[in-house]
Amino acid sequence: MIDLQGKEGIHRFEHQAMNTLFSVLVDQADAAMASDAAIASFERLDRLEDALSRYREGSDISQINAMQSGESLLIQEDTHRCMIEAMRVAEVTGGLFDITLGSQIEHLKNAEAGMAPPVAGQLSLDDKRPVVHCIEAGRQLDLGGIGKGYALDRMAELVRDWGVESALLCSGASTFRVIGSEAWPIDLSGEKQSRRLMLVEGALSASGHAIQGAHLVRPDASGELFAGYRHLWLRAHDATWADALSTACMLMSPEQIREWRKGYAAADEIYFESPRGDIDTI
Repeated sequence: MIDLQGKEGIHRFEHQAMNTLFSVLVDQADAAMASDAAIASFERLDRLEDALSRYREGSDISQINAMQSGESLLIQEDTHRCMIEAMRVAEVTGGLFDITLGSQIEHLKNAEAGMAPPVAGQLSLDDKRPVVHCIEAGRQLDLGGIGKGYALDRMAELVRDWGVESALLCSGASTFRVIGSEAWPIDLSGEKQSRRLMLVEGALSASGHAIQGAHLVRPDASGELFAGYRHLWLRAHDATWADALSTACMLMSPEQIREWRKGYAAADEIYFESPRGDIDTI
């Protein structure tokens, strides 16, 4: 998906986290600086996973999911910030993006028999302080639709602080974050057609059943699975929003996406693989 032909002097670093392979590609003559910047960003990534993963014992999210009615929990600033961003995306997508469907998502991922468990419980997030209140136990959080994008943005901030002016950060083959005005070529590959984008400062995220399998739950239909797209790609100003919005758009038809975009400018460009296998623009 990344074509570096013709790009010389690129330093590439990789690190496993959040159940995927993260890559940092730095266009930097100073190899030592590039290495130091990448290592620092991976250390930041590991700390974020420790806070945001529902599968990490002692993480903020696992502690939130274990809260009992009436309890309050002080969380890390990163967790609070990521949750605030998730709530903003939920607002602009009419609730189609929802991080509180952890139980339903787990049911789908594990291919469990029977109906998904009903949505239960209620949480309240303080918008001023990093505190979560449990009104009623049972609500389960899952940041899988936004966490990797959020991590890429925080990593990008750190890489830039090291003095790097041009870099491409990737979360597997699904989310990309570019630093700087130099263009990086990203290929959108469908079954029958490919399309090349030149990505500059900003982000691109991909979703779709051909990438992640059946993994989406409609918040408004008691866990009903939407057929979605084989591939859908979305460009946005940062990876947090690109990641989350590409997930939400999987639950909308092209016509619904076009109507939604009339009211919101959060997505710069949206592409999808048509039933014919072509790459079309929405």
